[in-house]
Amino acid sequence: MAVTLRPSIPVQQSTAGPAHRIKVRGISRPMFTLCWHPNRGYELIDGRFVPLLAEFPHAPGVNNVRKNGDATYALARQQQKGWVIVPPTAATSTDTPDNGAGYVRAYPGQRGTHHEHAWVSWSGAGDRWTRQIDEAGWAAWRFSLVERGLLPAIDAAGLEAMREDLHKQRDRFAGRADVNPYAASSLKAIQADIDTFEKAAEAALKPATSRRRSSK
Repeated sequence: MAVTLRPSIPVQQSTAGPAHRIKVRGISRPMFTLCWHPNRGYELIDGRFVPLLAEFPHAPGVNNVRKNGDATYALARQQQKGWVIVPPTAATSTDTPDNGAGYVRAYPGQRGTHHEHAWVSWSGAGDRWTRQIDEAGWAAWRFSLVERGLLPAIDAAGLEAMREDLHKQRDRFAGRADVNPYAASSLKAIQADIDTFEKAAEAALKPATSRRRSSK
């Protein structure tokens, strides 16, 4: 019978051992802090530009993380490189699927404690487990970081970079669309993506007051 593997450690920056162990084979990810960089940019989800976050791992002795796992200095160095640190407190109990505070969850595994963000769950039985993500909730929380001013909204430069990438994808298939059914199908799909993007880009560049007025 399939079961859902629940976190055994609540949240926060804790690496303490769990009270009971459910062995997850072959995976072990260290504690991490979520961060964002302008070069990572955004992805378009349901008409909104959602920040793409990265996990900075607290791997002892790696990337300026202390041997005891303390990442304070390492994260300060990341900030000097332009990264914006997303504090665990940015995820409240009303943001997460399990109603727990913070965005880190810890799972016991055969190779040590395995860490995931709060919108990930594991289901399975025995040695076979499936990683599942609450994509809608994960995207909604990331967008809320922009709404709350913790991360910047996409700007004109960011939109132009995404536009150029879409146009490059379109041009890749445009020359073969007349003779290649796959290219024709891909071109149609990419053009639809461009149309969706342009509508979202226009809305994103409207002043906040205009967006509020149009949403009423």
